[in-house]
Amino acid sequence: MIWPPQVLIIAQESTDRDRLQKIFSECGVRSFCSSTLAEAHQLFFSGQALNAVFAENRLPDGDLSAVLADVGHFQKDVPVVALSRHADWDSYIAVMATGVFDCLVFPPGTLEAKRLLWSALQAFSTAQHHQSVAV
Repeated sequence: MIWPPQVLIIAQESTDRDRLQKIFSECGVRSFCSSTLAEAHQLFFSGQALNAVFAENRLPDGDLSAVLADVGHFQKDVPVVALSRHADWDSYIAVMATGVFDCLVFPPGTLEAKRLLWSALQAFSTAQHHQSVAV
């Protein structure tokens, strides 16, 4: 696994990005931030390896399905955690149906954000291990 773990945060509001970046930094994780999918593409095209992506479910230039497609195209097995502004079951079920790893509701609580971070990093590490064993 890449060390320190590297995470991409795609969220429109700088306060949301900053809050997650601060939480992840406390965990020793390096975070890259973008406010649009187009900005995230620059990181994808650079070949920067990622361990997880936290992406808002609605962006000015795309949605979760576009994020999932891009992540799957550039780097396999990277968990995508949806960032949602809705804390109801219908919204959660709709977001989870897209194929994301999990969902975090804004504003993110520190403990829940850390739990999802470590869970996503563990899933990535497990997937990488299974790939190396299969080879």
